Amino acid sequence: MKDILLDSMNDLAVKNGDFDIQHSDIQNVSLLMISEKGDFKESPAVGIGLVKYLDSPFSGKQRLQFIREVTLQIEADGGTNTEIQMDSSGNITVRTTYR
Repeated sequence: MKDILLDSMNDLAVKNGDFDIQHSDIQNVSLLMISEKGDFKESPAVGIGLVKYLDSPFSGKQRLQFIREVTLQIEADGGTNTEIQMDSSGNITVRTTYR
């Protein structure tokens, strides 16, 4: 899926004097991860709130809740075939395909 990209400061990316439009799948997932529910006025149920998961003890049950929340949010955003992996260090890998 192509969209207007953001730069590393989450500001509009400009390329050759115009908005940078590229595939935005990674950006979409990143924005879902860092946003909290209520951050988007038009869609108050959108957002995963990664910080709340990072600041809490992470049991097996919470890990499953997190994976379910990420999967549901990505699918609601148009992603399909979502695959989420977490290693013992807390690194998260998300693979998905947007329509």
